[in-house]
Amino acid sequence: MIRRSFWLVAATGAAVAPLGVAAQVRTVPALTVAGGVGYDSNPFLGAGGAKGSASTTLNVMPSITFVDGVDRAVIAGSYNRQDFFTRYGSNNGYQASANGHKQFDARTGIDVAASYDSSVLGGAGNFAPIGQVVPVTGGAVGSGIGSGAGGSGSLPVVSAPIGTAPVVTIPVDGDIGLIGLRQRRKTLSTSASASYLLSERTSLFGGVNASRSTYPGAQRQSILLGNFTQYGANAGFSRSIDELSSVGVQLSASFVDYDRGFSSSFFTPRLTYNRTLSPRWTLNAAVGGAIVHDRISGTSVTVSAEGTLCRTFSERGNFCAFASREPSVTGFGGVRTQTTAGATLGYRLSEVSTVSASARYNHVANGTPALSEGLLPANQDFTSVDGSYQRQLGRHLSALASAGYRHISSGFRTASGSTGGDSVFGRLGLTVSLGGQR
Repeated sequence: MIRRSFWLVAATGAAVAPLGVAAQVRTVPALTVAGGVGYDSNPFLGAGGAKGSASTTLNVMPSITFVDGVDRAVIAGSYNRQDFFTRYGSNNGYQASANGHKQFDARTGIDVAASYDSSVLGGAGNFAPIGQVVPVTGGAVGSGIGSGAGGSGSLPVVSAPIGTAPVVTIPVDGDIGLIGLRQRRKTLSTSASASYLLSERTSLFGGVNASRSTYPGAQRQSILLGNFTQYGANAGFSRSIDELSSVGVQLSASFVDYDRGFSSSFFTPRLTYNRTLSPRWTLNAAVGGAIVHDRISGTSVTVSAEGTLCRTFSERGNFCAFASREPSVTGFGGVRTQTTAGATLGYRLSEVSTVSASARYNHVANGTPALSEGLLPANQDFTSVDGSYQRQLGRHLSALASAGYRHISSGFRTASGSTGGDSVFGRLGLTVSLGGQR
């Protein structure tokens, strides 16, 4: 699986690179290496009795960007590793991505992307520098500028605006019900979308997406945990009301097939509204319904909505608050409703120092079966708060400090008891950055 996934991402990278390649193409290679030491009171958010440990961390992030006017292609990768001094051994994760944008003319543009991620759900071993831009993977909407405390053990991702992005089917924080079990998830994702400017005020868009998620060694956790394939499509239009606002319609459909035979589908029609409130404030919102058909639970209808409110601070940074309620797919089978709320802040204090902070809350309704007395639904909640400070020591060298808190509560039960726990962590490190756009 790993080898096939690598070559698929590599092939997509070879395909998207020409999107930005022409006679005057500009190639921008970059490499960031971050390393440090830290302590975590409960590294994998295990249930009662979990103990803390100090550790070393390493994160290597190469990328290459091709730019030709408005056309762009990016091929990126990352490897993160955490070695614990006691109890936990080591933890690693690796990602690869390729994405490209091609503007054929003033009216028509396309985007393609592929990514692969392998990480332990609930691990927080990555140590990414503030502002490290990582492409959105798996159709997931991220939470803004990262501070190195990703809930799924993978790199932070940058928020995608409400628009042509596929419906989120895999939470960016991972299968919440599996956090605490040290379960690895491997996800391969691909997507393609196109937009067309019908008139000065009206635009059309559409896209397709597919992903494959596997859980190595899942039988050790539960016979209910299974691999699945998700694929879908979306389409819609947006029309400007005036210079400051626009409205639109989105229609999306997603289908999920599980290897053990179950299947699910959901359809999400939504109305959208986008407005520039002032030169510094912007609002994006979408609201509608989700029609969910699940072979286990039958057919149901629920509210689907999301919104972001953002403020820029001139050239110094930005703040965003976000909230969403939408269908979510897990390895346990079936479609659940996930509610997310949070905020992110990135701010440059001076020419050499930057701070970042984020807070996030995730709730998944009946997302995990509790096995103590048969097959019972159980809710899950995941909360994380973190902050980072980065100071430039030279042209290529900077120091980084981060600290945070995480909490998971879940009804999933194993031989050692139910999952759920708290974690307080802190890290100090150095980053070396070469190349890139300066």
